Amino acid sequence: MKTLSNATKDVSRSDSGGYRLGGFTLVELLVVIAIIGILVALLLPAVQAAREAARRTQCVNQMKQIGLGALNYESTKGEFPPGAMAYGTWGVLPANRPQVPFLCPNEDCNGTNWAIELLPFLEQQQIYDWYDQTEHNFEEGDPDGDGLYNQRVRDIEFAMMKCPSDFAANNLDQVPAPGSYKAMAGVITQLPGGAWINWSSPKGPPSNPAMAVIKQNYRYRGLLHAVGAYNVKPEKMKNVIDGASKSLMIGEYHWEGDGDPEPVWWAVTHRNFNKGEAFADPLLRSGNLDHCRRNIVTAPESWACDRTYGSMHAGDGGNWLRVDGSVAFITTSLDGLLYEAMATIAGEDGI
Repeated sequence: MKTLSNATKDVSRSDSGGYRLGGFTLVELLVVIAIIGILVALLLPAVQAAREAARRTQCVNQMKQIGLGALNYESTKGEFPPGAMAYGTWGVLPANRPQVPFLCPNEDCNGTNWAIELLPFLEQQQIYDWYDQTEHNFEEGDPDGDGLYNQRVRDIEFAMMKCPSDFAANNLDQVPAPGSYKAMAGVITQLPGGAWINWSSPKGPPSNPAMAVIKQNYRYRGLLHAVGAYNVKPEKMKNVIDGASKSLMIGEYHWEGDGDPEPVWWAVTHRNFNKGEAFADPLLRSGNLDHCRRNIVTAPESWACDRTYGSMHAGDGGNWLRVDGSVAFITTSLDGLLYEAMATIAGEDGI
């Protein structure tokens, strides 16, 4: 009679003469489960890190595309796009902008901005054509009463304006035109006498009109500041005397929706929705996003948090697009004076 070899036996004889099935003991099973758990614990962070690295790379590539669009815009039109167009009682329209009647009871009416102006240079000519430049956000008479116009454009999900790591911007479907990038308007500071220099506000630099004639104010301006107020014009490449590789153009900004000081709306121009600034006053300076989150309840109207920059990337900082089109990751631990110098284009600061 043929017998099975020892290598192919399914059963074994016990000492008592019976047979028992082969298998795992409870201890062996627990050991296997523990090993699998350890492997998952070791591999999961690596997988998450790889996915975040891919998102971060995509974010950098998007910013480079925006930078290329800005440089092509400057080459075509001889100037960079405005950070925002200011209208209203403080705004004086440049000659190359549409002169149309509208109702603006205060200085907060706004027209186009840098993101809208760059659309044709980001292969989005059709969206740009849909944007009606005769309508101005936060003027009277809009159909919905919310101060917002150009709803057709605002409802578009433009992926290039949203960093993949910015989960809030990618999940807020009901928010008009959520984005992840803010233009650098310059340095905000307070002059002797109490007047503020604020290149991000639609009112233009500075808040006190009497100070507008002081030439030194212009050393605080960034590349994409508000234009129109006091007939301030968009910047040209020749004005970037501090160096294109040393001056900031656009940075990342993350927000979480309701409760944050200011959102980012790429297709809605209003104060800090598209722009930010560096603070010269160390008591107000805050580039640390965690600081702003912790202080939202106690200081929801913090200027520093309204105008700061940050991201969800590891490393406590964010990506920055420079005027030459390059992108670099800058941490919030950067020296404040160096940050201010990089925020301006003609501060004559040695870096």
